[in-house]
Amino acid sequence: MNGKKKTKTITLDRLLARIMRISAILMTIAAMLVGGGAYTRMAARTFNKTIGDCNRLVDLGIDREQLKKVDEAVMDIYGQLHVGKIEDTDQSSYKAQMHVYEKEFEKILDMPEYQYLREFTYQINRAFENIQSIYFMDVDLKNKRIIYLADGYVEEKAHYSYMPGTIDFISVKSMNIFSQEHDYKASLNYDSVRGLFYYDYQPIRDENGDIICYLGIDINIDEVVAGHRWFLVMTLILMSAVAAFVTWGTIRSAKRGIAPIRELTQAARDYNYTYAKGDRVSTKFFKGIDGGYVTEIRDLINSMRTMEIGLNVYMEKLSIVSAERERINTELGIATRIQSAMLPCIFPAFPDREEFDIYATMDPAREVGGDFYDFFLIDEDHLGIVMADVSGKGVPAALFMMASKILISDRASTGGTPGEILEKVNDALCSNNQEDMFVTVWLGILDVTTGRLTYANAGHEHPAIRRNGCFELVVERHNFVLGGLEGMKFNTYERHLDPDDMIYLYTDGVAEASNADQELFGTDRMIEALNKYADGTPEEILRGVRSEVDAFVQKAPQFDDITMLCLHFKGKK
Repeated sequence: MNGKKKTKTITLDRLLARIMRISAILMTIAAMLVGGGAYTRMAARTFNKTIGDCNRLVDLGIDREQLKKVDEAVMDIYGQLHVGKIEDTDQSSYKAQMHVYEKEFEKILDMPEYQYLREFTYQINRAFENIQSIYFMDVDLKNKRIIYLADGYVEEKAHYSYMPGTIDFISVKSMNIFSQEHDYKASLNYDSVRGLFYYDYQPIRDENGDIICYLGIDINIDEVVAGHRWFLVMTLILMSAVAAFVTWGTIRSAKRGIAPIRELTQAARDYNYTYAKGDRVSTKFFKGIDGGYVTEIRDLINSMRTMEIGLNVYMEKLSIVSAERERINTELGIATRIQSAMLPCIFPAFPDREEFDIYATMDPAREVGGDFYDFFLIDEDHLGIVMADVSGKGVPAALFMMASKILISDRASTGGTPGEILEKVNDALCSNNQEDMFVTVWLGILDVTTGRLTYANAGHEHPAIRRNGCFELVVERHNFVLGGLEGMKFNTYERHLDPDDMIYLYTDGVAEASNADQELFGTDRMIEALNKYADGTPEEILRGVRSEVDAFVQKAPQFDDITMLCLHFKGKK
């Protein structure tokens, strides 16, 4: 089972729809957060402005003497009650004894100064529409209590009022304000009587800067909360409607834009299917596709049309080239067979001759090669032996090889030493050598009755001769190659072969065979291979050398023809 995880796919229009839905949700949330925050900040600025205006109005209009008298009267009664009657009582005890306070503070209600404060705060309260309650108070920091002095109660604005002497506990936050550890700053608060409200405490100071009491302002924010809620709901509805419309429009536009892509995909599938079947026809799969209105898609489809036209032209040319290549391969096959037929390839070559045994092989690097070997009886007692290597490869080298082979065998049949034969062949090749090709040749003539070997070397590899069961290179001076310069002279050498001696001829493809590390096989390894199989027949020796070359080269490509010949001289019995 394949362990590769299968990738889930999705169509482009569905992907766009999903992206738009997510974007719409994120935009709605962002709009609600930004809009809600802006709405809240705007309300806070309005409240702070109202509180600031109210504080300035009170600071400028209040009669501090009358305020001080009311404060002193209330705090005196509070002090007496606190110390003499309800000392250390908490708020619950205080509420249980409200009749005591009401009776003690009744005389405050009749004070002209108190009446002044009530009217003053009442008028201030009515002057600011969004103020719920405005009042004066003092604090008992030791016992953490607020003592209310007077308030401007407006019935239609608030359902609560503070009687003189009414007490309340001070919160930790308010305690920090009253102890002046923090700046005065309006804040939100909540209690069971007033609900959620915005409040502010500011000190009222006398002409010496001493605090007389504090001014408290409560602003009801129920309407603000309701407005904020309405704003969020309307924002949600509006953004949802806009998002739905934008999503619908985007998906509709995307489907129109994606349609050409789907047509393009189908056309590509049809195109691939046609060529997968091997049909080599001119196609027009991309011609009829409507490019739509998206510029990039139109450009892509136009490019595919151009590509299809180019591929059609290419495939037509490829068909022609393929047909031509098949024709050339056929002709090369014929040329290979012709070349092989020109070389002696039936072994044993002379089954009725007991004086010698001979075997040769040629493995061209291409279909046809430039190496060749030859052996032929010049007369009953003389055997001609040729090993040659033409410059270049392929068909030109093969043609030059056939010409050289024919000339050598023809000239050898007319008599003469190997050097004289090569001189005539060289002049013949130079007379019409417009391609400046040349051939290296080793030509020998063996007297099969006596073992006398005469030979000439026109730039070819040194032969190897086996004596006493061991192969050694025979190194002598070369003459120039055939086809290089007209009128050249060639030396003839002579050597005597004893019965059971062998001569090994080869081309440079053996010594120059290289492995993947570009290391050459070399003549030393060749001699080692020859001696490894020295006791075998000529065929066994050549097969052994080739196996050693193949083992050395391994999978590296063959760049040169490999041609070898081995002659075993047995002598006349």
